[in-house]
Amino acid sequence: MATLTETRRFISPALKARLARYSAEIIGFFVALAGLTLLIALLSYNAGDPSFDTATAEPVHNLAGSFGADLSDVLLQNFGVAGALPGVVLLAWSYLLSRSGRVTRLRWRIASLLLAMPALSIALGAARTLSPLLRLEWPVPAGPGGAVGLVLGGG
Repeated sequence: MATLTETRRFISPALKARLARYSAEIIGFFVALAGLTLLIALLSYNAGDPSFDTATAEPVHNLAGSFGADLSDVLLQNFGVAGALPGVVLLAWSYLLSRSGRVTRLRWRIASLLLAMPALSIALGAARTLSPLLRLEWPVPAGPGGAVGLVLGGG
């Protein structure tokens, strides 16, 4: 006869580990989807799309819709090419989730990303002052470093 102090397992440890692995892979898939969506929004950026700083009656041309137009406008106007870092980082994290089932030191990784974006923008803004090849107005009029690179990098 079983006593009341015995505990019964609902699922075995092996099945629990397998479910944890599958859930990490599913989360990794959605993280990869978010990263790809962000990169597609940045690649299909159109300065004429309606966004926070553009009022127009034209339809949205961004492949990620109006949200993608707004997000790509904010990232590219402020950080330039460095605005693609979050998309690349999300893809890297999805790979980590699918391979090892976790992303370690997530707070440090987020803090590093938040520091790397303006740092890269400043570096691109400074490089723009040094090289005539980088004096282009791509992807936005502020140049490859965006507004942060233009103001803080001297570009």
